[in-house]
Amino acid sequence: MTTWDERYREAAEVGTTLFTTSPSPTVVEAFQHVRILSRHRPSAVDVGAGEGRHSADLAKRGFFVTALEPSAEGIRSGRRLHPDTSIDWVRADWQSWDPDTEVDVVLIAYLHPPAGEAIEDALPHVATWIKPSGWIVLVGHSRAQYGLNVPGPGDKERLWDAESIKGTLESCGFETVFCDDIERRAIKHQDDTGTDNEPAPIDVVLVAQKNGD
Repeated sequence: MTTWDERYREAAEVGTTLFTTSPSPTVVEAFQHVRILSRHRPSAVDVGAGEGRHSADLAKRGFFVTALEPSAEGIRSGRRLHPDTSIDWVRADWQSWDPDTEVDVVLIAYLHPPAGEAIEDALPHVATWIKPSGWIVLVGHSRAQYGLNVPGPGDKERLWDAESIKGTLESCGFETVFCDDIERRAIKHQDDTGTDNEPAPIDVVLVAQKNGD
């Protein structure tokens, strides 16, 4: 099986990227539900940052960002693509890392653990990173798209279930602000009858705020 390091390296060697350099529109829209009230520059952690497309967007929004990524090659590409000094690249995964201080926002976007694990497994630990009244934003391929010919894991168990994630977060002391399955905007080709013939991916979008003191 090809490793993430190999995939990022192969993309860099031919002068391209493994993923688009633009942030996901679904992630951008999810942040419309986030309200940060701080006198200081807010902090964010991008879990599984990859080549940094969402980290760069967060930096542009005024966050100081920790781009958390276990692949050394992914980080190498990210630093080359996004030489922003407000992005701190850290080679680690969520299981083995903790921030020095609590943060304002955690973003988990399109992180789909291998079979036998679940995104819910990460949430109790990640929840400890977030300060009271801080936020968590989750966007990932929904179980509602299972069986459709769209991007994302083909294994149903690796797809996200919105209600299960919501329940886990609420048990960790979060109040859900937004939770839904969203059909991703896509350019669809049409056949001669004018009927759409390509399904769109479906994303879980969940935004929650940690209970304050």
